Amino acid sequence: MLHPDLAPRILTELHARLYLQIPALREALPRAERTGELPRLTQDSWFGYCHRPQQLRAELNAVRLEVADLVSVDVPALLMADITERMNDPVDRAIVLDAARALERIPEMLGIGPHLLATATGRR
Repeated sequence: MLHPDLAPRILTELHARLYLQIPALREALPRAERTGELPRLTQDSWFGYCHRPQQLRAELNAVRLEVADLVSVDVPALLMADITERMNDPVDRAIVLDAARALERIPEMLGIGPHLLATATGRR
């Protein structure tokens, strides 16, 4: 059984509260968590596919790429409602960036963030 992909719920409900603008989102989240597919819910909204970290690695390996690094780009930002204010203060900004570097590669944290970044090289 695949573990659910919780990034859409964390981003859309807990962080951005997008259910206030897009009520249909609440009904779409269980499917997104099961399948990774997040459908377009309004004419102007986005759609996407939410990779689990292991899925992204497997897809890259399937096309003969070796993953050199996999990071979660924005976990700290999701955890802070006041991220904009913190990034505008030099001391707070340094602390946020230090925390991001400390958290971005922790395997248990990768699936929390909605944006993964993989660096891969071709296999010989």
